[in-house]
Amino acid sequence: MGLVYYTRWVVKAARPAMADICAVIITHATAPVTSWVPVPFIVTTDNPRVADRGLWGATYVDVGDFAGTELAIGAHIHGAINTAFTLFPKCTAVSVIEDDISVSDDYFTAVQTAMTAGADCFTGINDRGAIPRGWDPAMLRPVTHSIGIGMAIQRRRWTGLLWGVGLWDNFLRATSDMVCLTPEVSRCRHKMRRDSM
Repeated sequence: MGLVYYTRWVVKAARPAMADICAVIITHATAPVTSWVPVPFIVTTDNPRVADRGLWGATYVDVGDFAGTELAIGAHIHGAINTAFTLFPKCTAVSVIEDDISVSDDYFTAVQTAMTAGADCFTGINDRGAIPRGWDPAMLRPVTHSIGIGMAIQRRRWTGLLWGVGLWDNFLRATSDMVCLTPEVSRCRHKMRRDSM
């Protein structure tokens, strides 16, 4: 497959079929809002107290010796993606959304478009995109990284990665042979709530 440079999608009122996409909502101690998720999903937590109480139907991801450290986030995301691909065997791509992320109504449309176009990954945040600059909200562009805040990755690509728990997002940025797409206008926003990841 050659590099994908630009892909447009048409935003429609009805949600498209998302049979090949699944999602994982990652939380530590905050109740996630999941009513908007149009694809099969799981909620994961690295907090044993949340799991022990059965809150939010969350699946526990043991981060081992990394608990309470910055490295716990990478270990949690790694375990969450593995869990989602195991629970949803027909899922060809998983979207990872942290509990303190807001996504647009067409977020999963953008994910589906990127995955259908053959991208290895998708990131919902474009640090340089904005509508006031005349950017096209229906355009996806290639980037050399996926930062993990509202991201998706293909199963075929995930199974070939050697995961680096430390600074996991920098690890993905350094994996420059991945073809990732991002919208010209961000589809996610970080709300940065207290007690979130």
